[in-house]
Amino acid sequence: MKESQRRVAVGIGMLEKALSKRAWLASDQYSLADVNGFNLAYALPLSQQSLSNDELTPNIMRWLRSIYARPASKACWATGRTGMVKRVAILEQPHIGREHVS
Repeated sequence: MKESQRRVAVGIGMLEKALSKRAWLASDQYSLADVNGFNLAYALPLSQQSLSNDELTPNIMRWLRSIYARPASKACWATGRTGMVKRVAILEQPHIGREHVS
């Protein structure tokens, strides 16, 4: 378990570093990489609160919010039929800190 947690922390660090260099994952433009990455990372502020929040990972949070704010993203998530849909709504909050409780 510790090794898995370490790997998650390393991955979050790598994503934060990459997003500190440009607004989007693969280039200076929104792309399929961002669509896929969002689907993998949107829950980070919920599942990894101590590792991914506005203080520690401002670039990840900016990126997640930018994608979620897109009309097509919101429309897609609005079609969800399970409780998972509510999880992404955390990105509507203006600030997510280490002590966020869902």
